[in-house]
Amino acid sequence: GGAHVWFHFTQSVSAKQLRNKLRDIRDVMGLDPKTELFPKQDEIDLNGNVGNFVFIPYNGGARGGSYAVNDETGEALPRSILPRFYR
Repeated sequence: GGAHVWFHFTQSVSAKQLRNKLRDIRDVMGLDPKTELFPKQDEIDLNGNVGNFVFIPYNGGARGGSYAVNDETGEALPRSILPRFYR
């Protein structure tokens, strides 16, 4: 539930830098300090901890349960519409 914002990068970004920037954005937006942010850790423990699971929008195609909706109609938007929003 809730709002999800996805960032796509053209270069590698350290998890620590990203988490710091996400906290800044969260604070500017006036969101609760307990707002969930991903990645959840600054580094991956190479001894078995692979991080946290994230639901990827449109994963699973037509059977998937994670998708964008039209604010006005509440209907699911087709995956094909997404490239309009890429830069």
